[in-house]
Amino acid sequence: MMPEEAQTSRIVERALVLLEWLARNPGAHGVREIARILAMKRSTAHRLLGTLCRRGWVRQTPEDLKYYIGLKILSLGSEVLSHITLLDVASPIARRLAEKTGEAVYLGVCEVGRVVIIHKVGGAHGIRFDENVGVRAYVHSSALGKAILAGLDDEEVDRILDDTGLPSRTAASITDRAEFHQELLKVRRQGFAESDEENYVGALGIAAAIRDQSGAVVAALTVAGLKARMKSSRVKLAQLVMDAARQISAELGHHAQPRAKRKPEVAGGRRPALRSAGSRSGTNGTERVMSGVPKAQRAS
Repeated sequence: MMPEEAQTSRIVERALVLLEWLARNPGAHGVREIARILAMKRSTAHRLLGTLCRRGWVRQTPEDLKYYIGLKILSLGSEVLSHITLLDVASPIARRLAEKTGEAVYLGVCEVGRVVIIHKVGGAHGIRFDENVGVRAYVHSSALGKAILAGLDDEEVDRILDDTGLPSRTAASITDRAEFHQELLKVRRQGFAESDEENYVGALGIAAAIRDQSGAVVAALTVAGLKARMKSSRVKLAQLVMDAARQISAELGHHAQPRAKRKPEVAGGRRPALRSAGSRSGTNGTERVMSGVPKAQRAS
C-alpha cells in the first residue's frame, strides 16, 4: 500500500497535470476524453474535476456538463505578476533606503490576514533578524501590518481582526480593538506606522504604505532595528521611509494628492491610553527580548 504522503503527492500531481492540460487545450472536454488522453481512470478524473470545479479552477458547460479552464487561474497569474512588478520597482529603492539608514528594510504584503515578507535588505549595523522572505507576521503588532490596515476601511479591518484576533506578542502589543482603531487613525493622520517593541522587546519598526495606480494599498515598506539606536532619529527615519514608499507608489502609477507637510508625530506617548484593565495580558511569559545580536521572531 502506498504511504499516505506519497499518495497525497500523487493526487496533487495528477490534479496539476489535469489543470495544465485544460489550460493548454481551449474549449470544453468530457470526462472520458480527459481520462483517455491523460491516462487516468475515469473515476479519478471525475473526482479531480469535481474538486477543481468546487474551488473555481475549472468550470462546466450547463448543457452537456463538459469541463473547461476557469478564470481563477488568470486571477492567480495577475496576482503573481503584480508582485513581480512590485518587486522590480521596490528592490532598488529598498536597497537605497537600507544604505541611507543602516537598518534592515523589509517589503511586505497582506495575505489571508497576515503580513508576508516578500523582500529583505540587510542593514549595515549587522542586526540580524529571522524575518526572511516568506515569513508571516500578525498585522496588528507589526509596522508593516499597521501601515497596510490603515489603508482599509474599518469594516474590512474588523473582518480581518475577527479572524486573527489581537494576540499579545509582548507587553507592548495592542490587544484592545478600540485602541487599535485609534492607532490606525494615528497612522492615517501622520502617514506612517510604528511597531514600538510590540513584536520584539527592544525593537523598533517604522513603515509606510505603498499604493498602486488605483490608489489601493498593495504593500508596505519598513525599516527595523534596535530601538536604542533608532529612537534618536525616529523623525528622520520616518520621513525617509515615507519618501521611499511614495517613490515606489509613483513608479506603480499612483499620483498622490498634495498635502501640507507636517513633522511625524513620534515624540512623547505613542498612543492614547484606551485599553481596559488587563488588556496587555496573555504574553505566556514569552516576550521577545532584543540583545546585541538578536534573532527576531516576527516582522517589526
